[in-house]
Amino acid sequence: MQDGGKKQSFIIVVLVIVLIFGGIGIYLLLSGRKPAQVTEDVPTIGPQRGAIGFVEPTTTVKIGSKEVSKGNFQKVEGGLIYYEEAGTVSTLPLTVDEIAVNRTDQPLATATELDYTQIKKVQVYNSETIIGKIPENEPIVVFAAMVGDALTAHTVALATASCPQ
Repeated sequence: MQDGGKKQSFIIVVLVIVLIFGGIGIYLLLSGRKPAQVTEDVPTIGPQRGAIGFVEPTTTVKIGSKEVSKGNFQKVEGGLIYYEEAGTVSTLPLTVDEIAVNRTDQPLATATELDYTQIKKVQVYNSETIIGKIPENEPIVVFAAMVGDALTAHTVALATASCPQ
């Protein structure tokens, strides 16, 4: 009868092992499932971005901060842009890789805001190729951003009518 007891013990051990592995498998299977997220479609009113008739919410930027300043262009030299602002010559370093020159139909001499919808052409230069592209004493708007510890000019806007090209 000892063979019967060993058989019974063996069957019990196998059943316990099967139950343990089965429990672990079911736990892993159920824990891997995430509850389905319910999403609601929100109806939109009017045309979406990229569609005909879509109007950008803000198309102007106020001129008069250190990041968006206005003046009369003097020169570009040694990676710096010089412009006269209210009787004072201001200097900003230019970004090394690219400077955008925005040609606008807007008269900039008396502008207090730059209207993006009036920009007609954008040309990209670097700090060397921009030399000679902006006429001297031309009203410009200079856009700058902090790069490291320095305020650096990355975009210049000027009137299309005054562009040599």
